Amino acid sequence: MTAVAASRRELTAAAVVALAALIAFAPALAGVFVYDDIHSIAANPGVHSLANVPRFFVDPTLFSCNSGAMYRPVLLATFAFDWWRGGGGPLQFKLTNVLLHAAAAVLLLRLLRAGGVRPALAAWAAALFAVHPLASETVNLVSARSEQLLLVGALVALLGHGAALAGRRGGTVATLLGCALACGSKETGVVVPALLLVQEWLRGDPATAPWRAGRWRGVARRIGPALLLVVCYLGVRRLLLGMATANVFDRSAGDPLVGATRDLTTQLLTMGVLLPRACAQAIVPLGLSIDPPVPWQRTPWALWPWLGWAALAAATWLGVRRGRAQPLRTFGTALAWAIALPWIVIPLNVPLAEHRLYGVLAGLLCVAAAVAEAALARVASTPARWRRPALVAAGAVAAAFLLRSAWRCLDYRDEAAVWRAAIAVDDGSFRAHWGLGAALLQRGDAAGGAAALERACTLNPTFRAARASWIEAMLRLPSGDGWPARALAAATELVRQKDDDPYYRLLHARALLQMAAVTGDPATLRAAEARALSCHEVGERKATVYRLAAECRRRLGDPAGALQHLDDSIAAGLDQPALRAERSELLRALDRVAEADRDLRRAWQQAPLDPTVQAVWAHRTAAAPR
Repeated sequence: MTAVAASRRELTAAAVVALAALIAFAPALAGVFVYDDIHSIAANPGVHSLANVPRFFVDPTLFSCNSGAMYRPVLLATFAFDWWRGGGGPLQFKLTNVLLHAAAAVLLLRLLRAGGVRPALAAWAAALFAVHPLASETVNLVSARSEQLLLVGALVALLGHGAALAGRRGGTVATLLGCALACGSKETGVVVPALLLVQEWLRGDPATAPWRAGRWRGVARRIGPALLLVVCYLGVRRLLLGMATANVFDRSAGDPLVGATRDLTTQLLTMGVLLPRACAQAIVPLGLSIDPPVPWQRTPWALWPWLGWAALAAATWLGVRRGRAQPLRTFGTALAWAIALPWIVIPLNVPLAEHRLYGVLAGLLCVAAAVAEAALARVASTPARWRRPALVAAGAVAAAFLLRSAWRCLDYRDEAAVWRAAIAVDDGSFRAHWGLGAALLQRGDAAGGAAALERACTLNPTFRAARASWIEAMLRLPSGDGWPARALAAATELVRQKDDDPYYRLLHARALLQMAAVTGDPATLRAAEARALSCHEVGERKATVYRLAAECRRRLGDPAGALQHLDDSIAAGLDQPALRAERSELLRALDRVAEADRDLRRAWQQAPLDPTVQAVWAHRTAAAPR
C-alpha cells in the first residue's frame, strides 16, 4: 500500500470514528443545563464575559456562583467563549461538548495506531469509545467538560511525546501544550508527566532505556518541560488555594456522605465495591445513572471490598505482566489507573460519578484493543467463515451502544427526567430525589417539588441543601393547607443544624412571617423581623433582608418603622428598583405622595419588567382617579 493510500485510509477511519460520535450524541444538542451546570455556568456571572478570561488564571472563586473555589482556568475560558458565542443558551455548550468528544475519539484512534493496532481493529475500538453509553454523562453535563479536556490534553501530550521519541520536530511543543490543557482543565492533569515516563519506558529502544547511564538528557528534553509546568501549576494552586493537592489522611471517621468527614478506610473499602461494578459497566453498560447507588463499607471485616480489590489487583497484574512485550496493554492499564487514582483516594462528596470514568474508559479500550491485536496476531489467517459473523457481531455491539447513548441523551432535555431515571435505578438515593424536587420547583411545580424534597430529607435528614429547597417549596404553597407550620418546623431544624448561614436564617424569617400571616400573632411578626435582621450578624448586608424586615414592620401597622428599614438599605448602598417600589407604597401611606410618585417613576424607568415594580405600578394605576 502506498503512503498516499495509507494516509487516505487513516483519514477515512478518523472520519468514521468522528461521525459515529456525532451521530450517537447529536440528541444532546436538545438538552438543557442540568445539576452542576446551574451554579457553574447558568448562574455564574464569572463565565458570562470574555473579559474575565485573564482573571480565570488568578481568581479561583470565579469557578462557581456558590462559595466553592477551583482552579480550572482553561475550562472556564471555554465556558466564557461558549457563552459569548451562544448568548447564554445551552446549545453552544452542548455542541462544544459533542465536538470535544469526537476529537477525543479520533485522538484515541491515533494512539491505538501508534501502539501498533491494525487499522480496522483500532477504528472499531475508537468507535466503541465514540458511541459508548458510559460517555453519555460527560457529553451531556456541560460541567463535566473538564473530563473531556483532561483526556484530550493527555492524548495530545502522549501523541506529541511519541512524535518526539520518533525524532519528529514539534513533538515536545505538542507535549507541553497537551499537558497545559490537561492541568488547566482539571487537577488530575498532574499525572500526565508520569504517563509520559511510562510511555518513554514502553516505547523507547531497550538500548536507550531511560535508566541507562547517559540517557537521561533525552528524557529530560522530552518530558522535562511538561514536568516543570506541573510543578509551576501546583505552586500556583498552593498560592491561590492554600494547598497544592488535597488532604487525604487527616480525616475523621464521620458522616460518609460528606467527603470532608469520610475517613480513608471507608473511602477505600467502598471503592473496593464500586470500582469492579464500574469496570463491568464498561463492558455491559447497564444500570447507568447520574447518581449511582453507593453501598457504604465501614468495617475492614466485610468480605466484598476485599474480593473487589483482589479482582482489581488480578486484572491489573494481567494488564502489566508482559510489560514492554505488550506495551499498549501495559500503557492502557497505567492510563486507566492514573486517571482514576485521584478520585479513588480523595474522598469526594459523590464517591463515584459516570463522568469520572471517561478517561478510564479510554484506558480500558486500549487494553481491549491490545488483547485483541495479540490474539489476531497468533492466528495466521482468519477462516473466511468467521469473518462475516465477527463483523456482524462487532457492528451489532457498536449499533446497540450508539442507540443506548442517543436514548440517554434524550433524558437531558428535561432535568426532571434525568433524576427520575436515577430514582428508577435507586429509589433510596436522597440526591436523586433532591435533584428531582429542585427541578420541579424551578419549573413552578411547588407541590411536586415539595413531595420529592420531603423524600430527600427523610432519606438524609442532615442534607441541608435539600431541606432548604424543601422550605422554599413549602413557602410557595397555599397557606390554608398547613404548609406554613410545616415550613417553620423544617426551618427551625435547619438553623438548629447550622445557625451561622445567612440564607438559612432568612428562610427561617420567611417561615415565621408566613406563620404570622396565618395566626395574626404580633409576637411572631416581631420574631420574624429580628430573625431577618440577624442575617447581617453572620453575612454581608443584603437588600432582601431589609425588605423582609420592612414587610414584618408594615404588617405590625408601623409604616414609619418599615420605611426606616428600607432607608437603612439605601444608606448601605443596597438600592434596588423593587425596594424603591415598596418604599413608594410606604411613603404614600405616610401621606408623602410626591416622594412616593418620584420613587415609583424611578423604579419603573430602571426596571419596568421587575414583578414587584409591575405589581405596584398596576396597583397605583388602578387606584388613580380617572
